[in-house]
Amino acid sequence: MKPVAKEDIMAFRYPAFIETDGDEIVIRFHDLPEIFCSGLDVEEAIFNATEALSDRLTRGIDRGHEVPLPAPNIDGAMHIVPNAVVQSVLERYIRSRHALDR
Repeated sequence: MKPVAKEDIMAFRYPAFIETDGDEIVIRFHDLPEIFCSGLDVEEAIFNATEALSDRLTRGIDRGHEVPLPAPNIDGAMHIVPNAVVQSVLERYIRSRHALDR
């Protein structure tokens, strides 16, 4: 596995794209295409996306699946961050699976 820089571990910002679908706002993740969320407004869609991202990452870790790191610098993407508890779990997961650059 390639080394992961410490600053990358601290910023679990997953790129996502926002679009409209009729009356709903839809958010899709670049690194996790199986996740898409919607809401009646942007705030609700982002809240739902944060929850879905957090749930997906937690399930992946709990089941021993590889959890993708967020891709950096995707043009036109916004970034969604999992909740603080999941960020802490992710940091431990990444440290246990990847060698850190020091």
